[in-house]
Amino acid sequence: MPVFDIKKIASCLLMAVVLFFGTFPEAKARDSRAQSVETMYQKAQGSYYSLKGSRKKQAYRHQWMASINKFVAVYENYPSSSHAYKSLFNVARLYHQLYGVAKNSRDREKALHFYYKVISEFKAGRLTDDALLYQGKINFDKKKYSEALDSFEKILQDFPKGDQFAKAKKLRQATVPYVKPRPITQAKADGVGPALIKKINYSQLPNSTQVVIHTSGHAKITQNRLSNPDRVYFNFLNTKLDKHIQKDIEFGNGTLKRLRVSQFDKTTSRLVLEIPGEIKTTIRQEGGKTIVDLIAQDKQPVVVARKEIAVKPIAVKPKETKSTANLKKTEAIPKGNIAAIVKPVPVAISPSAKRVVRREVPLIVIDPGHGGKDNGATSRHGLLEKDVNLKISKRLKKILESRYGYQVILTRTDDTFIPLEERGGIANENEADLFVSVHVNAAKRLSAHGIETYYLGNANSEQAKETAARENGDLVHSVKDDQVQEILASLISTTKINDSALLAGHVQERLHSSIKKRYSKVKDLGVKEGPFFVLHDTKMPSILVEVGFITNSREEKRLRKSVYLDRLAESIARGIHEYKKDRGPTI
Repeated sequence: MPVFDIKKIASCLLMAVVLFFGTFPEAKARDSRAQSVETMYQKAQGSYYSLKGSRKKQAYRHQWMASINKFVAVYENYPSSSHAYKSLFNVARLYHQLYGVAKNSRDREKALHFYYKVISEFKAGRLTDDALLYQGKINFDKKKYSEALDSFEKILQDFPKGDQFAKAKKLRQATVPYVKPRPITQAKADGVGPALIKKINYSQLPNSTQVVIHTSGHAKITQNRLSNPDRVYFNFLNTKLDKHIQKDIEFGNGTLKRLRVSQFDKTTSRLVLEIPGEIKTTIRQEGGKTIVDLIAQDKQPVVVARKEIAVKPIAVKPKETKSTANLKKTEAIPKGNIAAIVKPVPVAISPSAKRVVRREVPLIVIDPGHGGKDNGATSRHGLLEKDVNLKISKRLKKILESRYGYQVILTRTDDTFIPLEERGGIANENEADLFVSVHVNAAKRLSAHGIETYYLGNANSEQAKETAARENGDLVHSVKDDQVQEILASLISTTKINDSALLAGHVQERLHSSIKKRYSKVKDLGVKEGPFFVLHDTKMPSILVEVGFITNSREEKRLRKSVYLDRLAESIARGIHEYKKDRGPTI
């Protein structure tokens, strides 16, 4: 009979129990995390199928952005998961398909960017050759034949058994005739090629953190600040990341929560610093070093819910206004020693606006367009746009406060002239959650009618250009094209543009559907982009609503009636509230 060692058996059983119960919480956490990413991905997929199955939804940009943002949220929250790989590909496809609908070149560039991220950030999988194929097609359409050829040849080389091999072979043959022989050049030893980000160092004190970025040469930098979560990012232009650099670091310090660095596109590296709310940020350059200091503010934040604190108004002289006063904050950081505090730029507060300190209740700034010496558009029978804008805005304020419980301030409460460049500043100074500018449209063609809503971007139609030119007034010639493009280029990569598009979509959809129930011949002109000066400087989602044409006789009659203005205000308020309720994850 075998002899059993009771002590050994007991010891083994004890060890098994310890191992089982010791690892169980970790296994449970892994299962929970897997379920979370799976749930998020399924919701994103659902929104995608819903969008593709509805032509009505496809007509609205915000519906596309809602689906895109859900996939982006999967990637940002679970960047190392297989779902992140699939999500990025879906983001690229959605932007690519949106370009096919809207013909907005920026959507095509976004698609190209995300295809590149699929290819460069993840180990090759079943979608990588698809991303390469679409990347090649876009470059071919852009007449960048050499880049297109590179994509097709990579498929033939790396994915000989992939499902895109045959297509890539045909496209390669079609592309070759367009490619000019590449001249032999010397190595880029003159500094023209991308600089290399070699390493990132950091040091911490109780109330400050210093981050030092080492590059192989001087780097041109742009910066911006985002919220939810609070973070500041720096784009290092014409740079590449060293392959050995650590890309994600968690901190326990009170001035820095997390540091992330990535190859944003082929020639841009991005450094993201996640920080607590009130942190002063300074940056300077010393040769090949970029030094970022994060410093805790001395004073504690004041928490006041739904309480207004009036400040002494600062008189504003229109002649002293500079239309480009606030443009510098999105410009590239110049060479040499610099110091930039990443926080809202102080502006003069309108006599009709109060500074609001709030934390728990959303604050919305409503901007009644024009005012004072600026009448805006005028109807054939003497109705002034500035008066209609103010009436709607006052109604809108009352509804948002009484019905939905929001805090609201108006940029003007009477017939006061406020320069365009200060209206957005009022929203920034009060740290508003949303900015809504209310206007009435006008056109030379008297039959023009309908409702449209804008967010910041390039005008893609003559009507949008005319509307922007009219609303910008004298400022239309004061901002140089290259400055406008720099602002737009900086903003397009932030949540502001995406959230503004979502907000515009909700307001436009609610306005049109509500008004057409009671009134005939209400034309839906849709959600559009436009280079409106009043929107460019705000830090929060911002839109400009054109509620009708004052030059159209039918709509002029309606705009004179209180019941119609009430319905317009109610519709805008409901659109805003639906956005606040339904707002999904953003980039």
